[in-house]
Amino acid sequence: AAAGLQLRSFVNLLHEDRGFDAEQLTVFGVTMPAKHFADGVSRSANVEAIRSSLSRLPGVQGTAISRGVPPSSAYTHFYDVMPDTAGASAVALSLNEYEVAPEFFDVFGMRLLQGRGFQRGDSTDAAVISQSLAHALWPDRGGVVDRTFSFGTRAFRVVGVVNDIRNPIFDPRQDQLEMYSPLLAPRAGATLPAVPSAVRLTVRCGAGCPLNDVLRAQIKAVNPLAVVEAGRRIADDYAEGLSPPRAGAVVASAFAAIALLGIGGGLFAVMSRLVQQRQREF
Repeated sequence: AAAGLQLRSFVNLLHEDRGFDAEQLTVFGVTMPAKHFADGVSRSANVEAIRSSLSRLPGVQGTAISRGVPPSSAYTHFYDVMPDTAGASAVALSLNEYEVAPEFFDVFGMRLLQGRGFQRGDSTDAAVISQSLAHALWPDRGGVVDRTFSFGTRAFRVVGVVNDIRNPIFDPRQDQLEMYSPLLAPRAGATLPAVPSAVRLTVRCGAGCPLNDVLRAQIKAVNPLAVVEAGRRIADDYAEGLSPPRAGAVVASAFAAIALLGIGGGLFAVMSRLVQQRQREF
């Protein structure tokens, strides 16, 4: 019975809604060394050229640039977050922040619940937040678009609300709240967007998608000076995270099989003894 419950729990983990479509998503780490890319504007132009080149390949359904990808590699903030509600006090929260390009939400298959996603030209104070973060900051309000919040020295204006990201590997009560800021927004005093030296390039592939080596070679063909990590499927990250409960389910199943064999042997022995005692009667 215990093994059956554990197997059932493991199956539920496999089919848990992650909040986005993790299948067929491959992430490449792309670094543009400062000695070859002197400023953020040149990095922005090069990474956009790489993204556009990959988008035109057969089988590629979409590409997105970001800093950090779910379920890990986000920037985690532990702050007292101040909503703009009159008389409200700061809320102690742990936030996972992802800096993303406008295509991010479509490529990851996330659901827009309120407002809009990012657009070219959005300022650095624009923010898309998760549904749980919206509820934590404004528990009594349905619509939160154009509301503002701040933490540390940063202030944000909400332009959209998306569904939560669920990490089925851990206790769902420990899931972090998410916020998203525009990666390609012009920084203060600049007219053009600038990206950091290291970004994540996510590719969604459909039928007939090129192999990871082909995608990586295409990135190098666009700019040989870029440093490209080997591609990694996001679904594989989830699979690795599920290895501890998978191992527990296998061990429990093995002991359950041994127990069933022992029970079967015991029942056979008892029945054989009863039949032997009644042979003369038979």
